[in-house]
Amino acid sequence: MKRLLIFALLLMPGLLQAQEQTDKRTVAPKPAYYYYTGIPPFQTTLVNGKTFSNKNLVKNKPVIMFLFLPDCGYCHKEMEWITAAMAKFAHVQIVMVTDQSIADMADYYQEAGFSKYDNIKMGRQENRGLIGFYGLKYYPGIFVYDKSHKIVYHHEGTVPVDTLLHYLND
Repeated sequence: MKRLLIFALLLMPGLLQAQEQTDKRTVAPKPAYYYYTGIPPFQTTLVNGKTFSNKNLVKNKPVIMFLFLPDCGYCHKEMEWITAAMAKFAHVQIVMVTDQSIADMADYYQEAGFSKYDNIKMGRQENRGLIGFYGLKYYPGIFVYDKSHKIVYHHEGTVPVDTLLHYLND
């Protein structure tokens, strides 16, 4: 009995260390935006074929980075809510980015009537750079930046307009 107890005590530290190593390997690293809180460098191709990048953003104006899929019902619903309250978002730069085809993106752009809003830019990013940067798992991905272009809020899925406005107007 003593031998069994001594053996168990000698084996215990090794088992604990193995469990600790396993736990460390299964924890996913945080997405890059946790460490780099500014708007990341990006480049997209707009519906009209022109290029739009972070360098085109107006300084001292808040930004919503809106990652979407053209056929995502949740994305459509969120943008319906935002455009219904567009008077409250007039001071906000909304950058919609997808990795889907330009044709699908252009169809959604036309159907939703986004062309009448100067503050909405919709583009395609072929390399999925922003999706990787944000570690996006669910659509839409909504990342709110204040007028200093520092991230103040992020959410995957739909979110009430009042929540977005709260972070945009702080």
